Amino acid sequence: MKKTIITQTIDGHQIITGVSEAYIDPIATIRSIQAKGIMLNDANKNELLKEHAIYLNNPKAKLVSEKEAEDIKQKLDNLKENEALTLELKTIPDYRNVKNYSKKDGKWIETIIEQIGVKPTKTELTETEQIEFSEQKEQERLDALSVEDKQKEKESMIDSLASQALQKEGMLRIKGITDYEKQAKDWFDQEKIKVEKKYK
Repeated sequence: MKKTIITQTIDGHQIITGVSEAYIDPIATIRSIQAKGIMLNDANKNELLKEHAIYLNNPKAKLVSEKEAEDIKQKLDNLKENEALTLELKTIPDYRNVKNYSKKDGKWIETIIEQIGVKPTKTELTETEQIEFSEQKEQERLDALSVEDKQKEKESMIDSLASQALQKEGMLRIKGITDYEKQAKDWFDQEKIKVEKKYK
């Protein structure tokens, strides 16, 4: 008996998606047997149907022997994550919908892999690289702001710092710190310098 290899064409590659039973077309098979002058009866019908089997046509499938099907199933079972098996029984990378990071002219580029057969440059960033990428994205966001929007955002950040400084001052005073006002002001001045530098 034959088996069916189910395939799907993805980005020009014929990818094996599974192995299943092959279904005999009983009408076409019986006609073929009768055309050969062989007599069918209840005793030999099943045996003759298997021997002279004509299988249902499925354009997305390929007929193979049971041994070939078993070998293919084994290959499918042994596939690692982000791998696919082609009809030529070659293993190719399948990183579709996975983020890919690469660097060009010193800047990180984040893309989503959309095609099968494409291996990513880098799928994860180190902690240091994540910080670098985050700072790059923030700088790109700031660069895209208009002068007016940048000024508004800067003022909002300074107002937020002033509120935090007041809270800090109150906390220090309650704790009995004598120079609570100076400490809170020093903290505010240091943080304000960072904001000024960021929005220059």
